[in-house]
Amino acid sequence: MRQLLILIALLGVVALCTGAALAHPPADIKLTLDAASHVLTVTAMHQSQDTSKHYVSEIDVWLNDNLIVIQKFTGQTDAATQIASYVINAAKTGDTIRVNAVCSIRGTKMVESKVDDIPASGQNNKVI
Repeated sequence: MRQLLILIALLGVVALCTGAALAHPPADIKLTLDAASHVLTVTAMHQSQDTSKHYVSEIDVWLNDNLIVIQKFTGQTDAATQIASYVINAAKTGDTIRVNAVCSIRGTKMVESKVDDIPASGQNNKVI
């Protein structure tokens, strides 16, 4: 009986370690900006087989080193991405936008770009 309990405990530890090992930060973040509406769209690439447990849990946006958005999520848009859009009326030529995406289990991905370098919505979304 004791050996069975030890085996069950070891299997539990292995299962927990395997789950953490499979966790990963978002692979990349693409940004687009609609100049007319001032809408910044953030697309965080993050593969997950179970978006209710492993997902992008938070997106933060800075404008010129000022944190202007903190959005928390309880799931992911789909199995490959988390997509969110924000109106940023204050963004102008020469400003810097920084975006951070946080994995619900482990890891973050951050990108930074000048407003002028962010592709317009509907254009080829280059990775920045």
